[in-house]
Amino acid sequence: MGAGQIRSIQQRLLGNTNTVQQILQLRFDPDMQAVLPDPEVIALIQRIDFQGLATHPKIQKLMNNRKVQSISGVIN
Repeated sequence: MGAGQIRSIQQRLLGNTNTVQQILQLRFDPDMQAVLPDPEVIALIQRIDFQGLATHPKIQKLMNNRKVQSISGVIN
């Protein structure tokens, strides 16, 4: 994914007030709270290891979260 694609996704997400509110509300979601302090997830993010993130159980659970899927619909 290139910088242009990332900017486009950011614009779609941040250009919609409802989506911004959904993103902000995710900080209270138990699935998100389980991911944030996980040192393994942090290390994968720091290494920009998309494959490792995609197969991590906590990330998989988060990606199946109804709220996250709703936000993902804006990206696609």
